[in-house]
Amino acid sequence: MARSTEKTSWVPDPRTGCYRPENVAEEIDAAELRAMLLKKN
Repeated sequence: MARSTEKTSWVPDPRTGCYRPENVAEEIDAAELRAMLLKKN
């Protein structure tokens, strides 16, 4: 695993309350994503 020299802040996840890196994209449930995409059309 490559190490980055960039500093990353850890912030609490609004859903779980657990801390995660600030620059990590929020995970989305596959069923929620499907519903969102179908709603757009």
